[in-house]
Amino acid sequence: MKAAVTINKESIRIDQVPKPEPKEDEVLVKVLAAGICGGDVRVYNGTFPYLNYPIINGHEFCGIVEGKGKTVQTIKEGDYVTGEPIIPCGHCYACSIGKPNCCSDLKVLGVHVNGCFAEYVCVKADRIYKLPDAIPPEDGCLIEPYGIGLHALHRLALTEEDSLFIIGAGPIGISALDIAKSIGAKVMISDLFEKRLEIAEKMGADRLVVSGTCDIDAAVDEFTGGQKFPAVLEATGVPAVMQSTQNYVANGGRICLAGVTNKTFELSTMAFCNKEVAVYGTRNSYHEFPELIDLFAQKRLHPELMRTHIFSLDDYGEAIKMASKNTSDVCKIVIKVADR
Repeated sequence: MKAAVTINKESIRIDQVPKPEPKEDEVLVKVLAAGICGGDVRVYNGTFPYLNYPIINGHEFCGIVEGKGKTVQTIKEGDYVTGEPIIPCGHCYACSIGKPNCCSDLKVLGVHVNGCFAEYVCVKADRIYKLPDAIPPEDGCLIEPYGIGLHALHRLALTEEDSLFIIGAGPIGISALDIAKSIGAKVMISDLFEKRLEIAEKMGADRLVVSGTCDIDAAVDEFTGGQKFPAVLEATGVPAVMQSTQNYVANGGRICLAGVTNKTFELSTMAFCNKEVAVYGTRNSYHEFPELIDLFAQKRLHPELMRTHIFSLDDYGEAIKMASKNTSDVCKIVIKVADR
């Protein structure tokens, strides 16, 4: 089969590799479309920890089931599907309390095992979800990043009564915005790039803030009447920005940190304790797919606005280079692998 193989840091080769065979609890999926994630960029630029090259990366996908292992009962050949890319151990503390998304020995498709930037991929059957025909493949592969956004909002326990400040209008911030507006919450969103904020505006954001050219503190006070935000979602991974969340959250409010960094930042004890703020981490998603599939099928979400570019599998090298530059005109890049 054809696959985009990351040979080493910033080295991609479109190659013929053996077609995978599903284990007894796996399904073989013919990939139709796959999305490029920030994690894929980290694989490409060599900053993802615990990575062994060569690797076929990619974990946002949809496709057609073309084979299955002998113990698979609920999925049949010909099903149109997507899937969660997590491979938990099943016996650590996190797994034992129903949080396999943050398993202490978690493996991820496209990082620890070969992923979906290929004509075929094998996925655990218990991570597979059927898609209705009404969802086109270029949207179906985006359910996974929307799952990250929805999981973060679930961590925040967001309701239609809340106002939410999203910091960062990349794919996770944009997907969270789209979902938050679908449930009726009021949302202010900020980003350095005005073009990304244009997407946010089309999705119904109530207030746009261009970082670096706007007084964010003043914008927060104006939007909330001086009360600050009940819910703040940080989606940049920049330590100084993560630290600033404590300035924007209301007394008794909640902060969710979706941005990823290995650096530290400080939380004021006065702000943290006097405000009695709840601070949540978030990682991957789990059991969010059914809710999102319904929302996608009902056309209540707008993944087509987030998808800014489509490339063929042959042009994956060009696509990942574009994604790694993080320019203002790029939000989500989709790789078209095959026709339906």
